[in-house]
Amino acid sequence: MEQFVDEKEDTVIIGDFNFPEIDWIRNVSTKDEDHPASLFLESTQDGMLNQHIKEPTRWREGQKANTLDLLFTSKDGLVSDIEVLPPIGKSDHGVVLFNIHRSFGKDTTTRKKFLYEKGNYAEINKRLDIDWNSLLEDKSTEESWQLLKSKVSEACQEYIPTITISGERREQPPWMTKECLLKVKEKKNAWRRYIAVKQRRSYQLYARAWNQVKWICKKAVKQYEKELSKSIKRNPKAFWNYVNYVKHREIIPELTPSVLKLVRRKLRYLVISSKQFSPRRTSKIYPTTQASRYTKS
Repeated sequence: MEQFVDEKEDTVIIGDFNFPEIDWIRNVSTKDEDHPASLFLESTQDGMLNQHIKEPTRWREGQKANTLDLLFTSKDGLVSDIEVLPPIGKSDHGVVLFNIHRSFGKDTTTRKKFLYEKGNYAEINKRLDIDWNSLLEDKSTEESWQLLKSKVSEACQEYIPTITISGERREQPPWMTKECLLKVKEKKNAWRRYIAVKQRRSYQLYARAWNQVKWICKKAVKQYEKELSKSIKRNPKAFWNYVNYVKHREIIPELTPSVLKLVRRKLRYLVISSKQFSPRRTSKIYPTTQASRYTKS
């Protein structure tokens, strides 16, 4: 642990270290001095690190709760408001939430995104109708590339509209319903009751609420994707928006046969406008089994 600590810098380290043999309230190991748990504890002490999580972070029915997820800092006062929240998904580890008292600065950077489907490609073609042989004559490969890139960039900036995108916005999944949100709230309340009393019955009630959340969310996803597949001909944009949403968040399993049949039928007449490419190109999408890569069952 000493290698991660810099005396000149503030350090925060968090993770699942999996040392149930360490009692973090008394800062002692229950094993002999050559055991990995004892050596780890000694290294944190040599590095002058403070460990802030004293309550259990991992639970499983029939087993002893353990403090496995740890939060170290090189100085006092770097973190506050530490909470251990209910696990996410199928995990049996709690979520550790805390505030870091450092001025990192708010990331307010934005970027512009081209709306290629609204571009004026006829004007772009006119703009790029240049005697390239004369323009690039006697230029090196790098100089030619930079000149070509600048000409294309200038044409795109002038004839393709843009929108400004910020990374600060956080959206809920498109399939999320009020019923799902209500069950998630009930799960959090059941967790708080279990943490307060630490009784077997309260854990069973929490586990039941957990299973209800999984079931209701799975049902909501299935219903949303079924309705989406039915409206793909009428609203293909919504379908591809969901494809992009899912692609960036998880591995996409195969479609169920019934949904795949609907997608194939709806894709039969789906045509992408040639304006998305150039005045001289068109493209059609025909139903194939590859469509199964884009939707979650």
